[in-house]
Amino acid sequence: MLHESKVKNILSQVVALAHPRRVLLFGSLARGQNNVNDVDLLVIVADETNVREISARLQREVRRGGIGLDLLVVTESAVADRAGDPSSVVFYALKEGKELHVA
Repeated sequence: MLHESKVKNILSQVVALAHPRRVLLFGSLARGQNNVNDVDLLVIVADETNVREISARLQREVRRGGIGLDLLVVTESAVADRAGDPSSVVFYALKEGKELHVA
């Protein structure tokens, strides 16, 4: 199981590098499943943010400490567009996720 301090460390790096509006933890860790070995984060940024640039920067620069990390970076308007679509990862991240950061 992942230690909470490792998740907090990853979160602080994501916040410092991406300046997101919100960050949600989702997936198996958010559901409280046992033997979780990765962190899934929905990183919601302002509409004027270059999502590809931020995603690449996070992948390059976040120190994971051997932890698997899946980052989904989306704009606020993309979240609004996908929030009601059950075929979207955003839908499930919003439904089951735990908010870790709000700007």
